[in-house]
Amino acid sequence: MDPIPFPAYRLTHMKLTLTNTLTPAIALASLLAAGCSSDDDGGTNQPPMNPANVTAGVDSLGLTTLASLLEDTGLDTVLAGTGPFTLFAPSNAAFAALDADTLAFLTDPLNVADLEAALRYHVVAGDVSSAAASALSSAVTNNGADVIIDSVDGSLYINDARVATADSIVGNGRIHVIDSVLLPPAGIAAALTDRGFDNLLAAAAASSLDLTAAPITVLAPSDAAFETFATNAGAADFADFLAGAAQVDVDALLNAHIVSGAGNTASAVVTAGDATSAGGSLLYFGAVTGMAPTVDGIDITAFNIPTTQSLIHEIDGVIATRDEVVTVIAGETDLTALAANVTAITGLDTTLNGLPAATIFAPTDAAWADPALTALQNGSNDALLEEVLRYHVVADALQAREVITTSSVDNIDSDTITITVTGGVVTLSNGDTGAEVTGDLVETDLFARNAIVHKIDTVLLPPGFVLP
Repeated sequence: MDPIPFPAYRLTHMKLTLTNTLTPAIALASLLAAGCSSDDDGGTNQPPMNPANVTAGVDSLGLTTLASLLEDTGLDTVLAGTGPFTLFAPSNAAFAALDADTLAFLTDPLNVADLEAALRYHVVAGDVSSAAASALSSAVTNNGADVIIDSVDGSLYINDARVATADSIVGNGRIHVIDSVLLPPAGIAAALTDRGFDNLLAAAAASSLDLTAAPITVLAPSDAAFETFATNAGAADFADFLAGAAQVDVDALLNAHIVSGAGNTASAVVTAGDATSAGGSLLYFGAVTGMAPTVDGIDITAFNIPTTQSLIHEIDGVIATRDEVVTVIAGETDLTALAANVTAITGLDTTLNGLPAATIFAPTDAAWADPALTALQNGSNDALLEEVLRYHVVADALQAREVITTSSVDNIDSDTITITVTGGVVTLSNGDTGAEVTGDLVETDLFARNAIVHKIDTVLLPPGFVLP
């Protein structure tokens, strides 16, 4: 694997000035020193330190790898200057986990300028506390490039690096120890190469897509995820899958993993709940305390990896291309009555498939088998049947985790469905009748191209509705 092309990056992005003449090498050295802490383990706040400056603080924290690199570049002297400096300092373990080729490149005496540029990317001018950083979305480093600042599951992240020990105060600023080495943004192809996304790059080469045409967010399956996907599809491996796939199908596969724009940080997509892929399907994001954020139930294992134009989130699965919502309903063996009733109403299937985003509370076959509903479904009361069916449709894509945190939703005809949670049972009601959401959250969320389907055990009737 080729190392990141730091020389090319340095020529276009390095800034050579900073308050108190911090040089690129110094900035990166300081960051590395602060990060190599032997106690880098919890995202906790460190009590104020006594060291006189950042360089001394790096030594005090036991960040030996970073301290050595700072000394190699002369940044130890700079970071001992007036300041103030804020250093995002990789731990010793972070350096040990760095790709061997990249580490060898940075530590080669012939590449001191590139090491300097990389270290600068860990330094921000000023004394920036973790509380102040949490209020920011980005910060300009002494390298000249921005770092992404994000808060996920109660932890502060700088790009894809978690702040493990925050606010180690020194005489000329402070140090935040991070659990990964920050790499200055490269082009998307170089970033994917450096991160080991070989299968994704192979798919891009086999497609008609240009990943550099516009800013995008790439949900990047790991190589292992692509291999599992390929074998599940009956191929020997992913290379074999690509060899037998039509270009249009590879395009569709990649488009399912791309979202327009580079501002889709981990916290932004989880807060939004969903986003539309380049393939036109909704992607459903979620987060549970203490667990990785997810997209379509797939873990996002590394996030906020910046490139010069775009953003990368690593995922440990492959996002499936999805069917229209009516097709998803028809494919469920216990929703055959609902599928038949939707098809019986002229144009309703087109309406449901055409909604930009929707939630469908889908009564099971057992619910439709209620004798009181026989006349409603006999073909002579289609106007009433359509009213009942539309009552189950909400013009927003709500995952189960969102359903249980709201007290009511309005359907596409502006009628209200109330929601209560009692003893772990989720009940939907119009005040006249109710229905429990069946199964747990994972079983409940049936993802379609434009909608989420949740099965319920009773047919809901609009307020005041009279059955024929």
